[in-house]
Amino acid sequence: MTTQEEVSAALIAWRAAWDRAAREHEAWVLLWTSYQTLIAGAAGADVSIAVARSELEKYAQAHSGALQAALTAMDNRYAEYLSVAEQYEAELGRLPKTVPFKLDGGGLT
Repeated sequence: MTTQEEVSAALIAWRAAWDRAAREHEAWVLLWTSYQTLIAGAAGADVSIAVARSELEKYAQAHSGALQAALTAMDNRYAEYLSVAEQYEAELGRLPKTVPFKLDGGGLT
């Protein structure tokens, strides 16, 4: 029998994964925003654009992997949450208290 605590734990895990994905996205945006500064600084410091670009590509590759991992984890936690919440509903005939949306397979409604 699925419990309310299991549903709540799955929801908390999904929210935590969502927060992590949001932070990784912010880091990604910051990286690309700083690209302009990096290029301008390279010109002012007499560093070639190729060197600046190479440095950016190293950071971008690392951040891209982190962002993709965070998005995948968020999607996985969401699927786990829906599974547990749907199981709870099937077993008890009602939605769990923590469901912030209808379970219609379409996400947030």
